[in-house]
Amino acid sequence: LLISSFAFLLTIFILPIKKGLKNSLKILKFHIIDELPKMKSEISLFLVAGLFGIMASSVLLGLNFTLPFEVFDYKIAAVTLLIFIFLAFVGIHPIISISILGDFFVSANHTLLAMTFLMAWATTVSTSPISGLNLTMSARYNCNPKEIFKLNIFYALKMYVVCVILLFCMSKILEI
Repeated sequence: LLISSFAFLLTIFILPIKKGLKNSLKILKFHIIDELPKMKSEISLFLVAGLFGIMASSVLLGLNFTLPFEVFDYKIAAVTLLIFIFLAFVGIHPIISISILGDFFVSANHTLLAMTFLMAWATTVSTSPISGLNLTMSARYNCNPKEIFKLNIFYALKMYVVCVILLFCMSKILEI
């Protein structure tokens, strides 16, 4: 809610400064009437993905699922990151993984958890062959998705190592 409100308010304040009040009203009207309806598929996809995440999380809560560890340190964060990367490579978006498992990390250090989630999102969105970014790249530039996968897997491994080192450093800073 905060991000969407902030985006709307920024648009309302910045657009008149850049384009003038009269032009900004035309642009805003055009965007609302013509451009937003064209995005109905993407909006539906995000809504369904959110519902799926909530449903899966609710099922796990109903089954009294608990995480198999007591302390969320850099080792657990590294394993969680690896699981998120693997899930993204088989087609599950990191936001879905985060929304499903996020409720179970209540007792975790929020800074380390946020870093893990952000690293998972950044790494998987840029490397997963099924991510929207890579699907768009393969369609637009007529690239073979298998070739993109072969190139990205090494980048994903390198980024995973860098992320684990950073998680270790943050864990030491936070004294976990």
